[in-house]
Amino acid sequence: MSTTPVRWLLGDQLGPHFLDDHRGPVLMVESKAVFRRRRFHRAKAHLVLSAMRHRAVELGDRVTYVRSEAYAVPVREHVGDRPAEVIHPTSYAALGLVERLGKGLDLRVLPPRGFATTREDFVAWATGRGQARLLMEDFYREARLRHGVLLDGAEPAGGRWNYDHDNREPPPKGADTLGVPEPTWPEEDEIDEEVRADLDRWERDGDVSFIGQDGPRRFPATRREALAALDGFVSERLPSFGAHEDAVLEGDPWMAHSLVSAPQNLGLLDPLEVVRRESAYLAGEAPVARRAGARPTARPRGAGGPGGAAGQPRSVSSTSSAVEHALVDPIMCWGEYETKKAPHIVAVHSRVPVESNTSSTQ
Repeated sequence: MSTTPVRWLLGDQLGPHFLDDHRGPVLMVESKAVFRRRRFHRAKAHLVLSAMRHRAVELGDRVTYVRSEAYAVPVREHVGDRPAEVIHPTSYAALGLVERLGKGLDLRVLPPRGFATTREDFVAWATGRGQARLLMEDFYREARLRHGVLLDGAEPAGGRWNYDHDNREPPPKGADTLGVPEPTWPEEDEIDEEVRADLDRWERDGDVSFIGQDGPRRFPATRREALAALDGFVSERLPSFGAHEDAVLEGDPWMAHSLVSAPQNLGLLDPLEVVRRESAYLAGEAPVARRAGARPTARPRGAGGPGGAAGQPRSVSSTSSAVEHALVDPIMCWGEYETKKAPHIVAVHSRVPVESNTSSTQ
């Protein structure tokens, strides 16, 4: 019997940093039970299924990809007596699922990845505040200092930590659009066609029901698409972001947002990878207020698909709209775990990641 562990890859662990230390076999499970447990927007279901299936194709013979009604049977049957491992999930519910399925198996839970802050660092920060409130603004500053982001020495670049006041301008008067180039859109392929056909069939058969339509896919489902979206934002849209980040234009639904939150939630981009894309800041191509105010755009959060819960954007970058939320994300994620043990941390119990199939209890 082989001693090389099988790595169970969850649906929000689709980037290279979730396998860069593993050369052995991989297991991915697509569970339909996730879609029965709660109704998802169909675009979310399509995105997660497409991303998981694209990743499986990339992995080729290394991966066993199982389409199942639930997790228990395929995980236990495939793992059997072999050693197995899974990277720590991004939600409390998903961790509970992993722990339940791990009973009777040789299943090891590896440390989390895909966050700018470790659970241990979050706990140290939270407990070190005593009875003081846990404020995201304070956590954001601490994270910027820890990772050396948007700093001049030990001080914030531009002399201020927070530019929210400057980033609340209304849309340009009389304008129908913000006038920036459109985002870099992905191109659908045969995998997307298959996903759409499967969702159609599931709805016809009464297996699941969705909200809304999935239209053309707007968010990256592969690593290559995610990098293209990030590159397009940095080179063409970042300088226009910030001032109107909270504004809405009926004729311009995307404005200057990055649209990289969804691929971060799926694990296609690592938060600190996005953070380090500081070329625009270093070259002075975007005003500091625009960079510090960059936030994640609306995306399919809480959207379930079959493989693992995807978390919030997790980076603060001069070149990404996930800046502030990326660094404060761990306060919501790790706060969820810690509130189960420490009532004084209840203020941060708010994490609801892009559930891919692992947030299911099935």
